[in-house]
Amino acid sequence: MAGQAGTLEQLALELAGILGQVGTRMRSTNVQQTLGLLGVYFPDQLLANAGFVAATDATATAAQAIEPEVTALLAAIDADDTVQIAARVATVLAKTAQTLSSFANVANQLQAVGPTLPGVTAQQVNDLVAGFPRKLLDLFIAESLDIIPAVGGTLTLLGVVDKVAIPGDPANPTKPSFDKTEVQLGRLLDLASKPGQYFTTRFGWGSPGFDGTVLLQAIDLLFERLDLPSTYFPPSGGQPAKLDAFAFDITVDTTVSPPGLRFDVFLPIGGNVDLPIPGPTPAWVFRAKFDGKLEAGASATLRPPSTMEIASNAQVSGDGEAGNRGPSLLAFHPVRESRWEPA
Repeated sequence: MAGQAGTLEQLALELAGILGQVGTRMRSTNVQQTLGLLGVYFPDQLLANAGFVAATDATATAAQAIEPEVTALLAAIDADDTVQIAARVATVLAKTAQTLSSFANVANQLQAVGPTLPGVTAQQVNDLVAGFPRKLLDLFIAESLDIIPAVGGTLTLLGVVDKVAIPGDPANPTKPSFDKTEVQLGRLLDLASKPGQYFTTRFGWGSPGFDGTVLLQAIDLLFERLDLPSTYFPPSGGQPAKLDAFAFDITVDTTVSPPGLRFDVFLPIGGNVDLPIPGPTPAWVFRAKFDGKLEAGASATLRPPSTMEIASNAQVSGDGEAGNRGPSLLAFHPVRESRWEPA
């Protein structure tokens, strides 16, 4: 039973942490911007509809009621008070369910009033409200992960968070550009259980036809989100795909079979880092460690599935941890320290 209780605690904390932003984002003063992130920016007349305002403010109020219960749950966990833990978990889950169910009420109001507003078509509204609770939840999960750009960016690179840029219509203010966002939590399980197969499916890594285009573009996007300079060059004129990053180049290595990656360092990389990183919810904690140095001119090759060789007088070690307060349904396990010696 202890394992079950721990799982419920974690479920409550993770859901509540994700929904914490709903209290602000779904308030009537901000809801137009939130809906714009889902593809429709409604005119101000939307806020003159009493039924819609009541529904969206009720959602915000329900979400805000979760926060003090989460604080109480964390206190009960710290005190190891099993009676209070059980009571607070039940309350948090009930209030979370109430918040999630209120999404449908907002969708119903949008369905009724949306097509009557200037510039908004019935098709726009139908597309928006289809799967509306899931769309909102995916948006809030992705934004919670993006609180730490390295976390959100890495999960986007890995395909756990899918974002597709949808262009807007400059002539129609109700059709803004936006990122269609879907969170694929099931892919985390695939990544953890069958990483080789997952990387082959997503990036072609380990296959004879690997050309690096998908992988290097994904890494380029990650660097962009981290505000690190990088430029992607597609295959051209018989040259393989290449990524010029802030201190090194990554090139597809076609001298090995199946193809791998080559790293060429043109600025020294090194240092000692031991850094705690706050998580996107109170239940998640991260820690990053790095110790080592790569001199300018160093090079390394990475061959499928995961063989790294460094052709330089260099030594690098690293350690990363990601965890939570109690056993999680989405458990992240510490990464073992790795060392690579010169080839």
